[in-house]
Amino acid sequence: MNDIRRILVVLDRPGGEQWALARGKALAAATGAHLHLTSFCWVALAENDQVFDTHQRLALRKGALNERRRWLDGVVLDAGLTAANVSTEVVWTKSIADWVAEQASSGRADLVVKSVHRGSGTLLHTPLDWQILRTCPAPVWLAMGGSAAGPVLASIDLEHGDQKHQLMNQRVLDAAQYFAGVLKVPAHGVHVVETTGFPDSLEGYEVEVLAADAELRCRDLLEAMVKPYGLEPANVHLAVGHIAPALAEVIRNNGAGLLVVGTGARGRIGTFLLGNSAELILASAPCDVLAIHI
Repeated sequence: MNDIRRILVVLDRPGGEQWALARGKALAAATGAHLHLTSFCWVALAENDQVFDTHQRLALRKGALNERRRWLDGVVLDAGLTAANVSTEVVWTKSIADWVAEQASSGRADLVVKSVHRGSGTLLHTPLDWQILRTCPAPVWLAMGGSAAGPVLASIDLEHGDQKHQLMNQRVLDAAQYFAGVLKVPAHGVHVVETTGFPDSLEGYEVEVLAADAELRCRDLLEAMVKPYGLEPANVHLAVGHIAPALAEVIRNNGAGLLVVGTGARGRIGTFLLGNSAELILASAPCDVLAIHI
């Protein structure tokens, strides 16, 4: 993975916990990357020419932007940041995900950091979260609060042996190793063997034997996959079960602070295909998640 030189932080609305800012600040300090803080502002009536005339709409827009700018200046001051190590921007747009994707596509963001919030056992992703995940070509770091201290865990997909998934696994491991080095924590690798989808009976085979064979073979494949990255044997995990709860258990047992997951290739309309497994992981991981696209 290339060095991170430009970090784009998508700030929460005023009044919320700015976890993305805290994470972006720490990452910028560790990598030497430039930190760009962006707050988005939009008032629908300011664009409605059936309600207000041009001067009224301009005044409404200017007032909203000035108010948000004052708030953003205060956020920077409270965070102990200065113009020497951060830039800020208030953006007037209804299409936040499109704006973020354009920044990444044009090379103005190597990493996007955004907060997510936890409800009763799951992450409360907004429609905007999913839009950014599906459209942004740069890695997206979803910060869920607290600290990201702890190992970086790479989620490896061995269920598909095609070239696309092999490339995805390599990029996930590259990113996990990179951020483990940046954060000065160990890198781990994990694969979940989903034998829970096997039928109850198979003609000529015992389901338990097939499940055991799958586990042994996946262990060999996992060890071969992570070998070039020099992971400690104790840091290579093979779990069995449904992917989301099995991964969550590995995360908790090892105190992981970041899970790196691959989210697929581009679809025909230019968006990224997350896949069912990736969506389950993103919705339930009990730590920060870094989504990597091919």
